[in-house]
Amino acid sequence: MSEKLETPGTAIASLVTGIMGLINPFFSIFFWLPTLICGHMARAKIKREPNQSGAGLALAGIILGYIQLFIVALLTLGIVAIIIIAINEEENKNQETCVIITEVNNAVNTYHKHTGKYPLTLTALIENDGSANWVGPYVEDTFEFTDCWDTPLTYQTNSVNFEIISSGPDKILNTEDDIQKYKINIER
Repeated sequence: MSEKLETPGTAIASLVTGIMGLINPFFSIFFWLPTLICGHMARAKIKREPNQSGAGLALAGIILGYIQLFIVALLTLGIVAIIIIAINEEENKNQETCVIITEVNNAVNTYHKHTGKYPLTLTALIENDGSANWVGPYVEDTFEFTDCWDTPLTYQTNSVNFEIISSGPDKILNTEDDIQKYKINIER
């Protein structure tokens, strides 16, 4: 009379969690470790106890567990890459906005050099505002006075100084992400 072989529950659990992890790759995040643990526990039990079967189930579960681990690694690398790209893109926008502010700053200074005063608005850099000795345009006539977030630059002036400010990524002026590259004060 032959003994009936038993299949360890861990072998079945390994296969089931392995399949579940492959149904949706995001399930792999939760199932890869239990799949591998159950599969290895089942294989160890089958080797120790002769009345156990299911080595194939356990091996299939282990293989699926390693496939899930590979998927989790790829997802993790993908998420990290997306985060790095987003951070670099934001830094590039900050740098590009500084270049725009520098260009406007240079144009305002040239306007001041020619006319002896600061323009009241930035449009005076493109169109003569009636100032004597205006020899502009000081920027290309297609120049848009906006930052890299498509927000208009803020220009403030009086007779002795001027400021050019970008409201930054949050598009709200007077917050910590504002970009103010130049604040010019002239002593008279």
